[in-house]
Amino acid sequence: SGSAGNAQVTLNWTTSASSDFSRSVMLRWTGASAGSEVPVEGTDYSNGNTITTATVACVRTADGASTAVSGVDGAGTGGCSATPLTNLQAYTYKVFQKDSNGNYDAGVAMGTFTPTPAAATTLADGTNPSNVTIAPGAAITDLDAFTLQTNVGSDTVTAVTVTLSPAGAYNNIAQVDLTDNTNVVRCTAVTNPGTNTISFTTCTSNGGVPVSTSATTYKVRITPKSHALMPVVPGASYATTGTVTSFTSSNPHTGTDTASATVTVDNGSPTGATLVSG
Repeated sequence: SGSAGNAQVTLNWTTSASSDFSRSVMLRWTGASAGSEVPVEGTDYSNGNTITTATVACVRTADGASTAVSGVDGAGTGGCSATPLTNLQAYTYKVFQKDSNGNYDAGVAMGTFTPTPAAATTLADGTNPSNVTIAPGAAITDLDAFTLQTNVGSDTVTAVTVTLSPAGAYNNIAQVDLTDNTNVVRCTAVTNPGTNTISFTTCTSNGGVPVSTSATTYKVRITPKSHALMPVVPGASYATTGTVTSFTSSNPHTGTDTASATVTVDNGSPTGATLVSG
């Protein structure tokens, strides 16, 4: 029997019951089936030796007869090769028993196994929108684009944290949204934020935030407050940026959202008139 892991395969078998049993030799083939190769009678092998298309993956010389043994091909344990296997590549194994007179048996098929990398979800920059200056009361505006992608399988993001900059940027913002690339809302909006840390705690709208092995783009969008709700004269203008700084999902996380557009929410008052005597 056996099982696949990250760049490795664990193999389990019971040695020959013959009283003159000497050693086990495990052959590995790349692909979903074993070839016709067999060890040459009277020949001893080491890991990494090849017999046409087969590679010697494990050699055990100290086991007794009828002993349950295990080795990990790709990890260098249990008499097996330490060379990491290629993830997502199928490997087929067959174990041969050799006696003290140099004779090999016909071999026993172990099966086909495909190493798989440990699942992870990667956050990365998307194609960010252009920098723009908007007035109080302007329409919703794209601030940041980011992507999410798994290396294997799928994942679901259930919460996202966005951090705005500079200090106080939230003062000019009425609402922050997280949408897909077509502006469909994916998380419950954060309205009238009281801090630059924007926490989307419920991401179940319109299918939520699914992640697959294809990079999917999502966006952070902001809506400025109206003039009436902005700070009074002289007001303030914020060159606002915002990136995803954390998210919640089942997989371990890698990557960062390093940059966004700069959306200047301009509520700063102009300079006053200059008096001219005359």
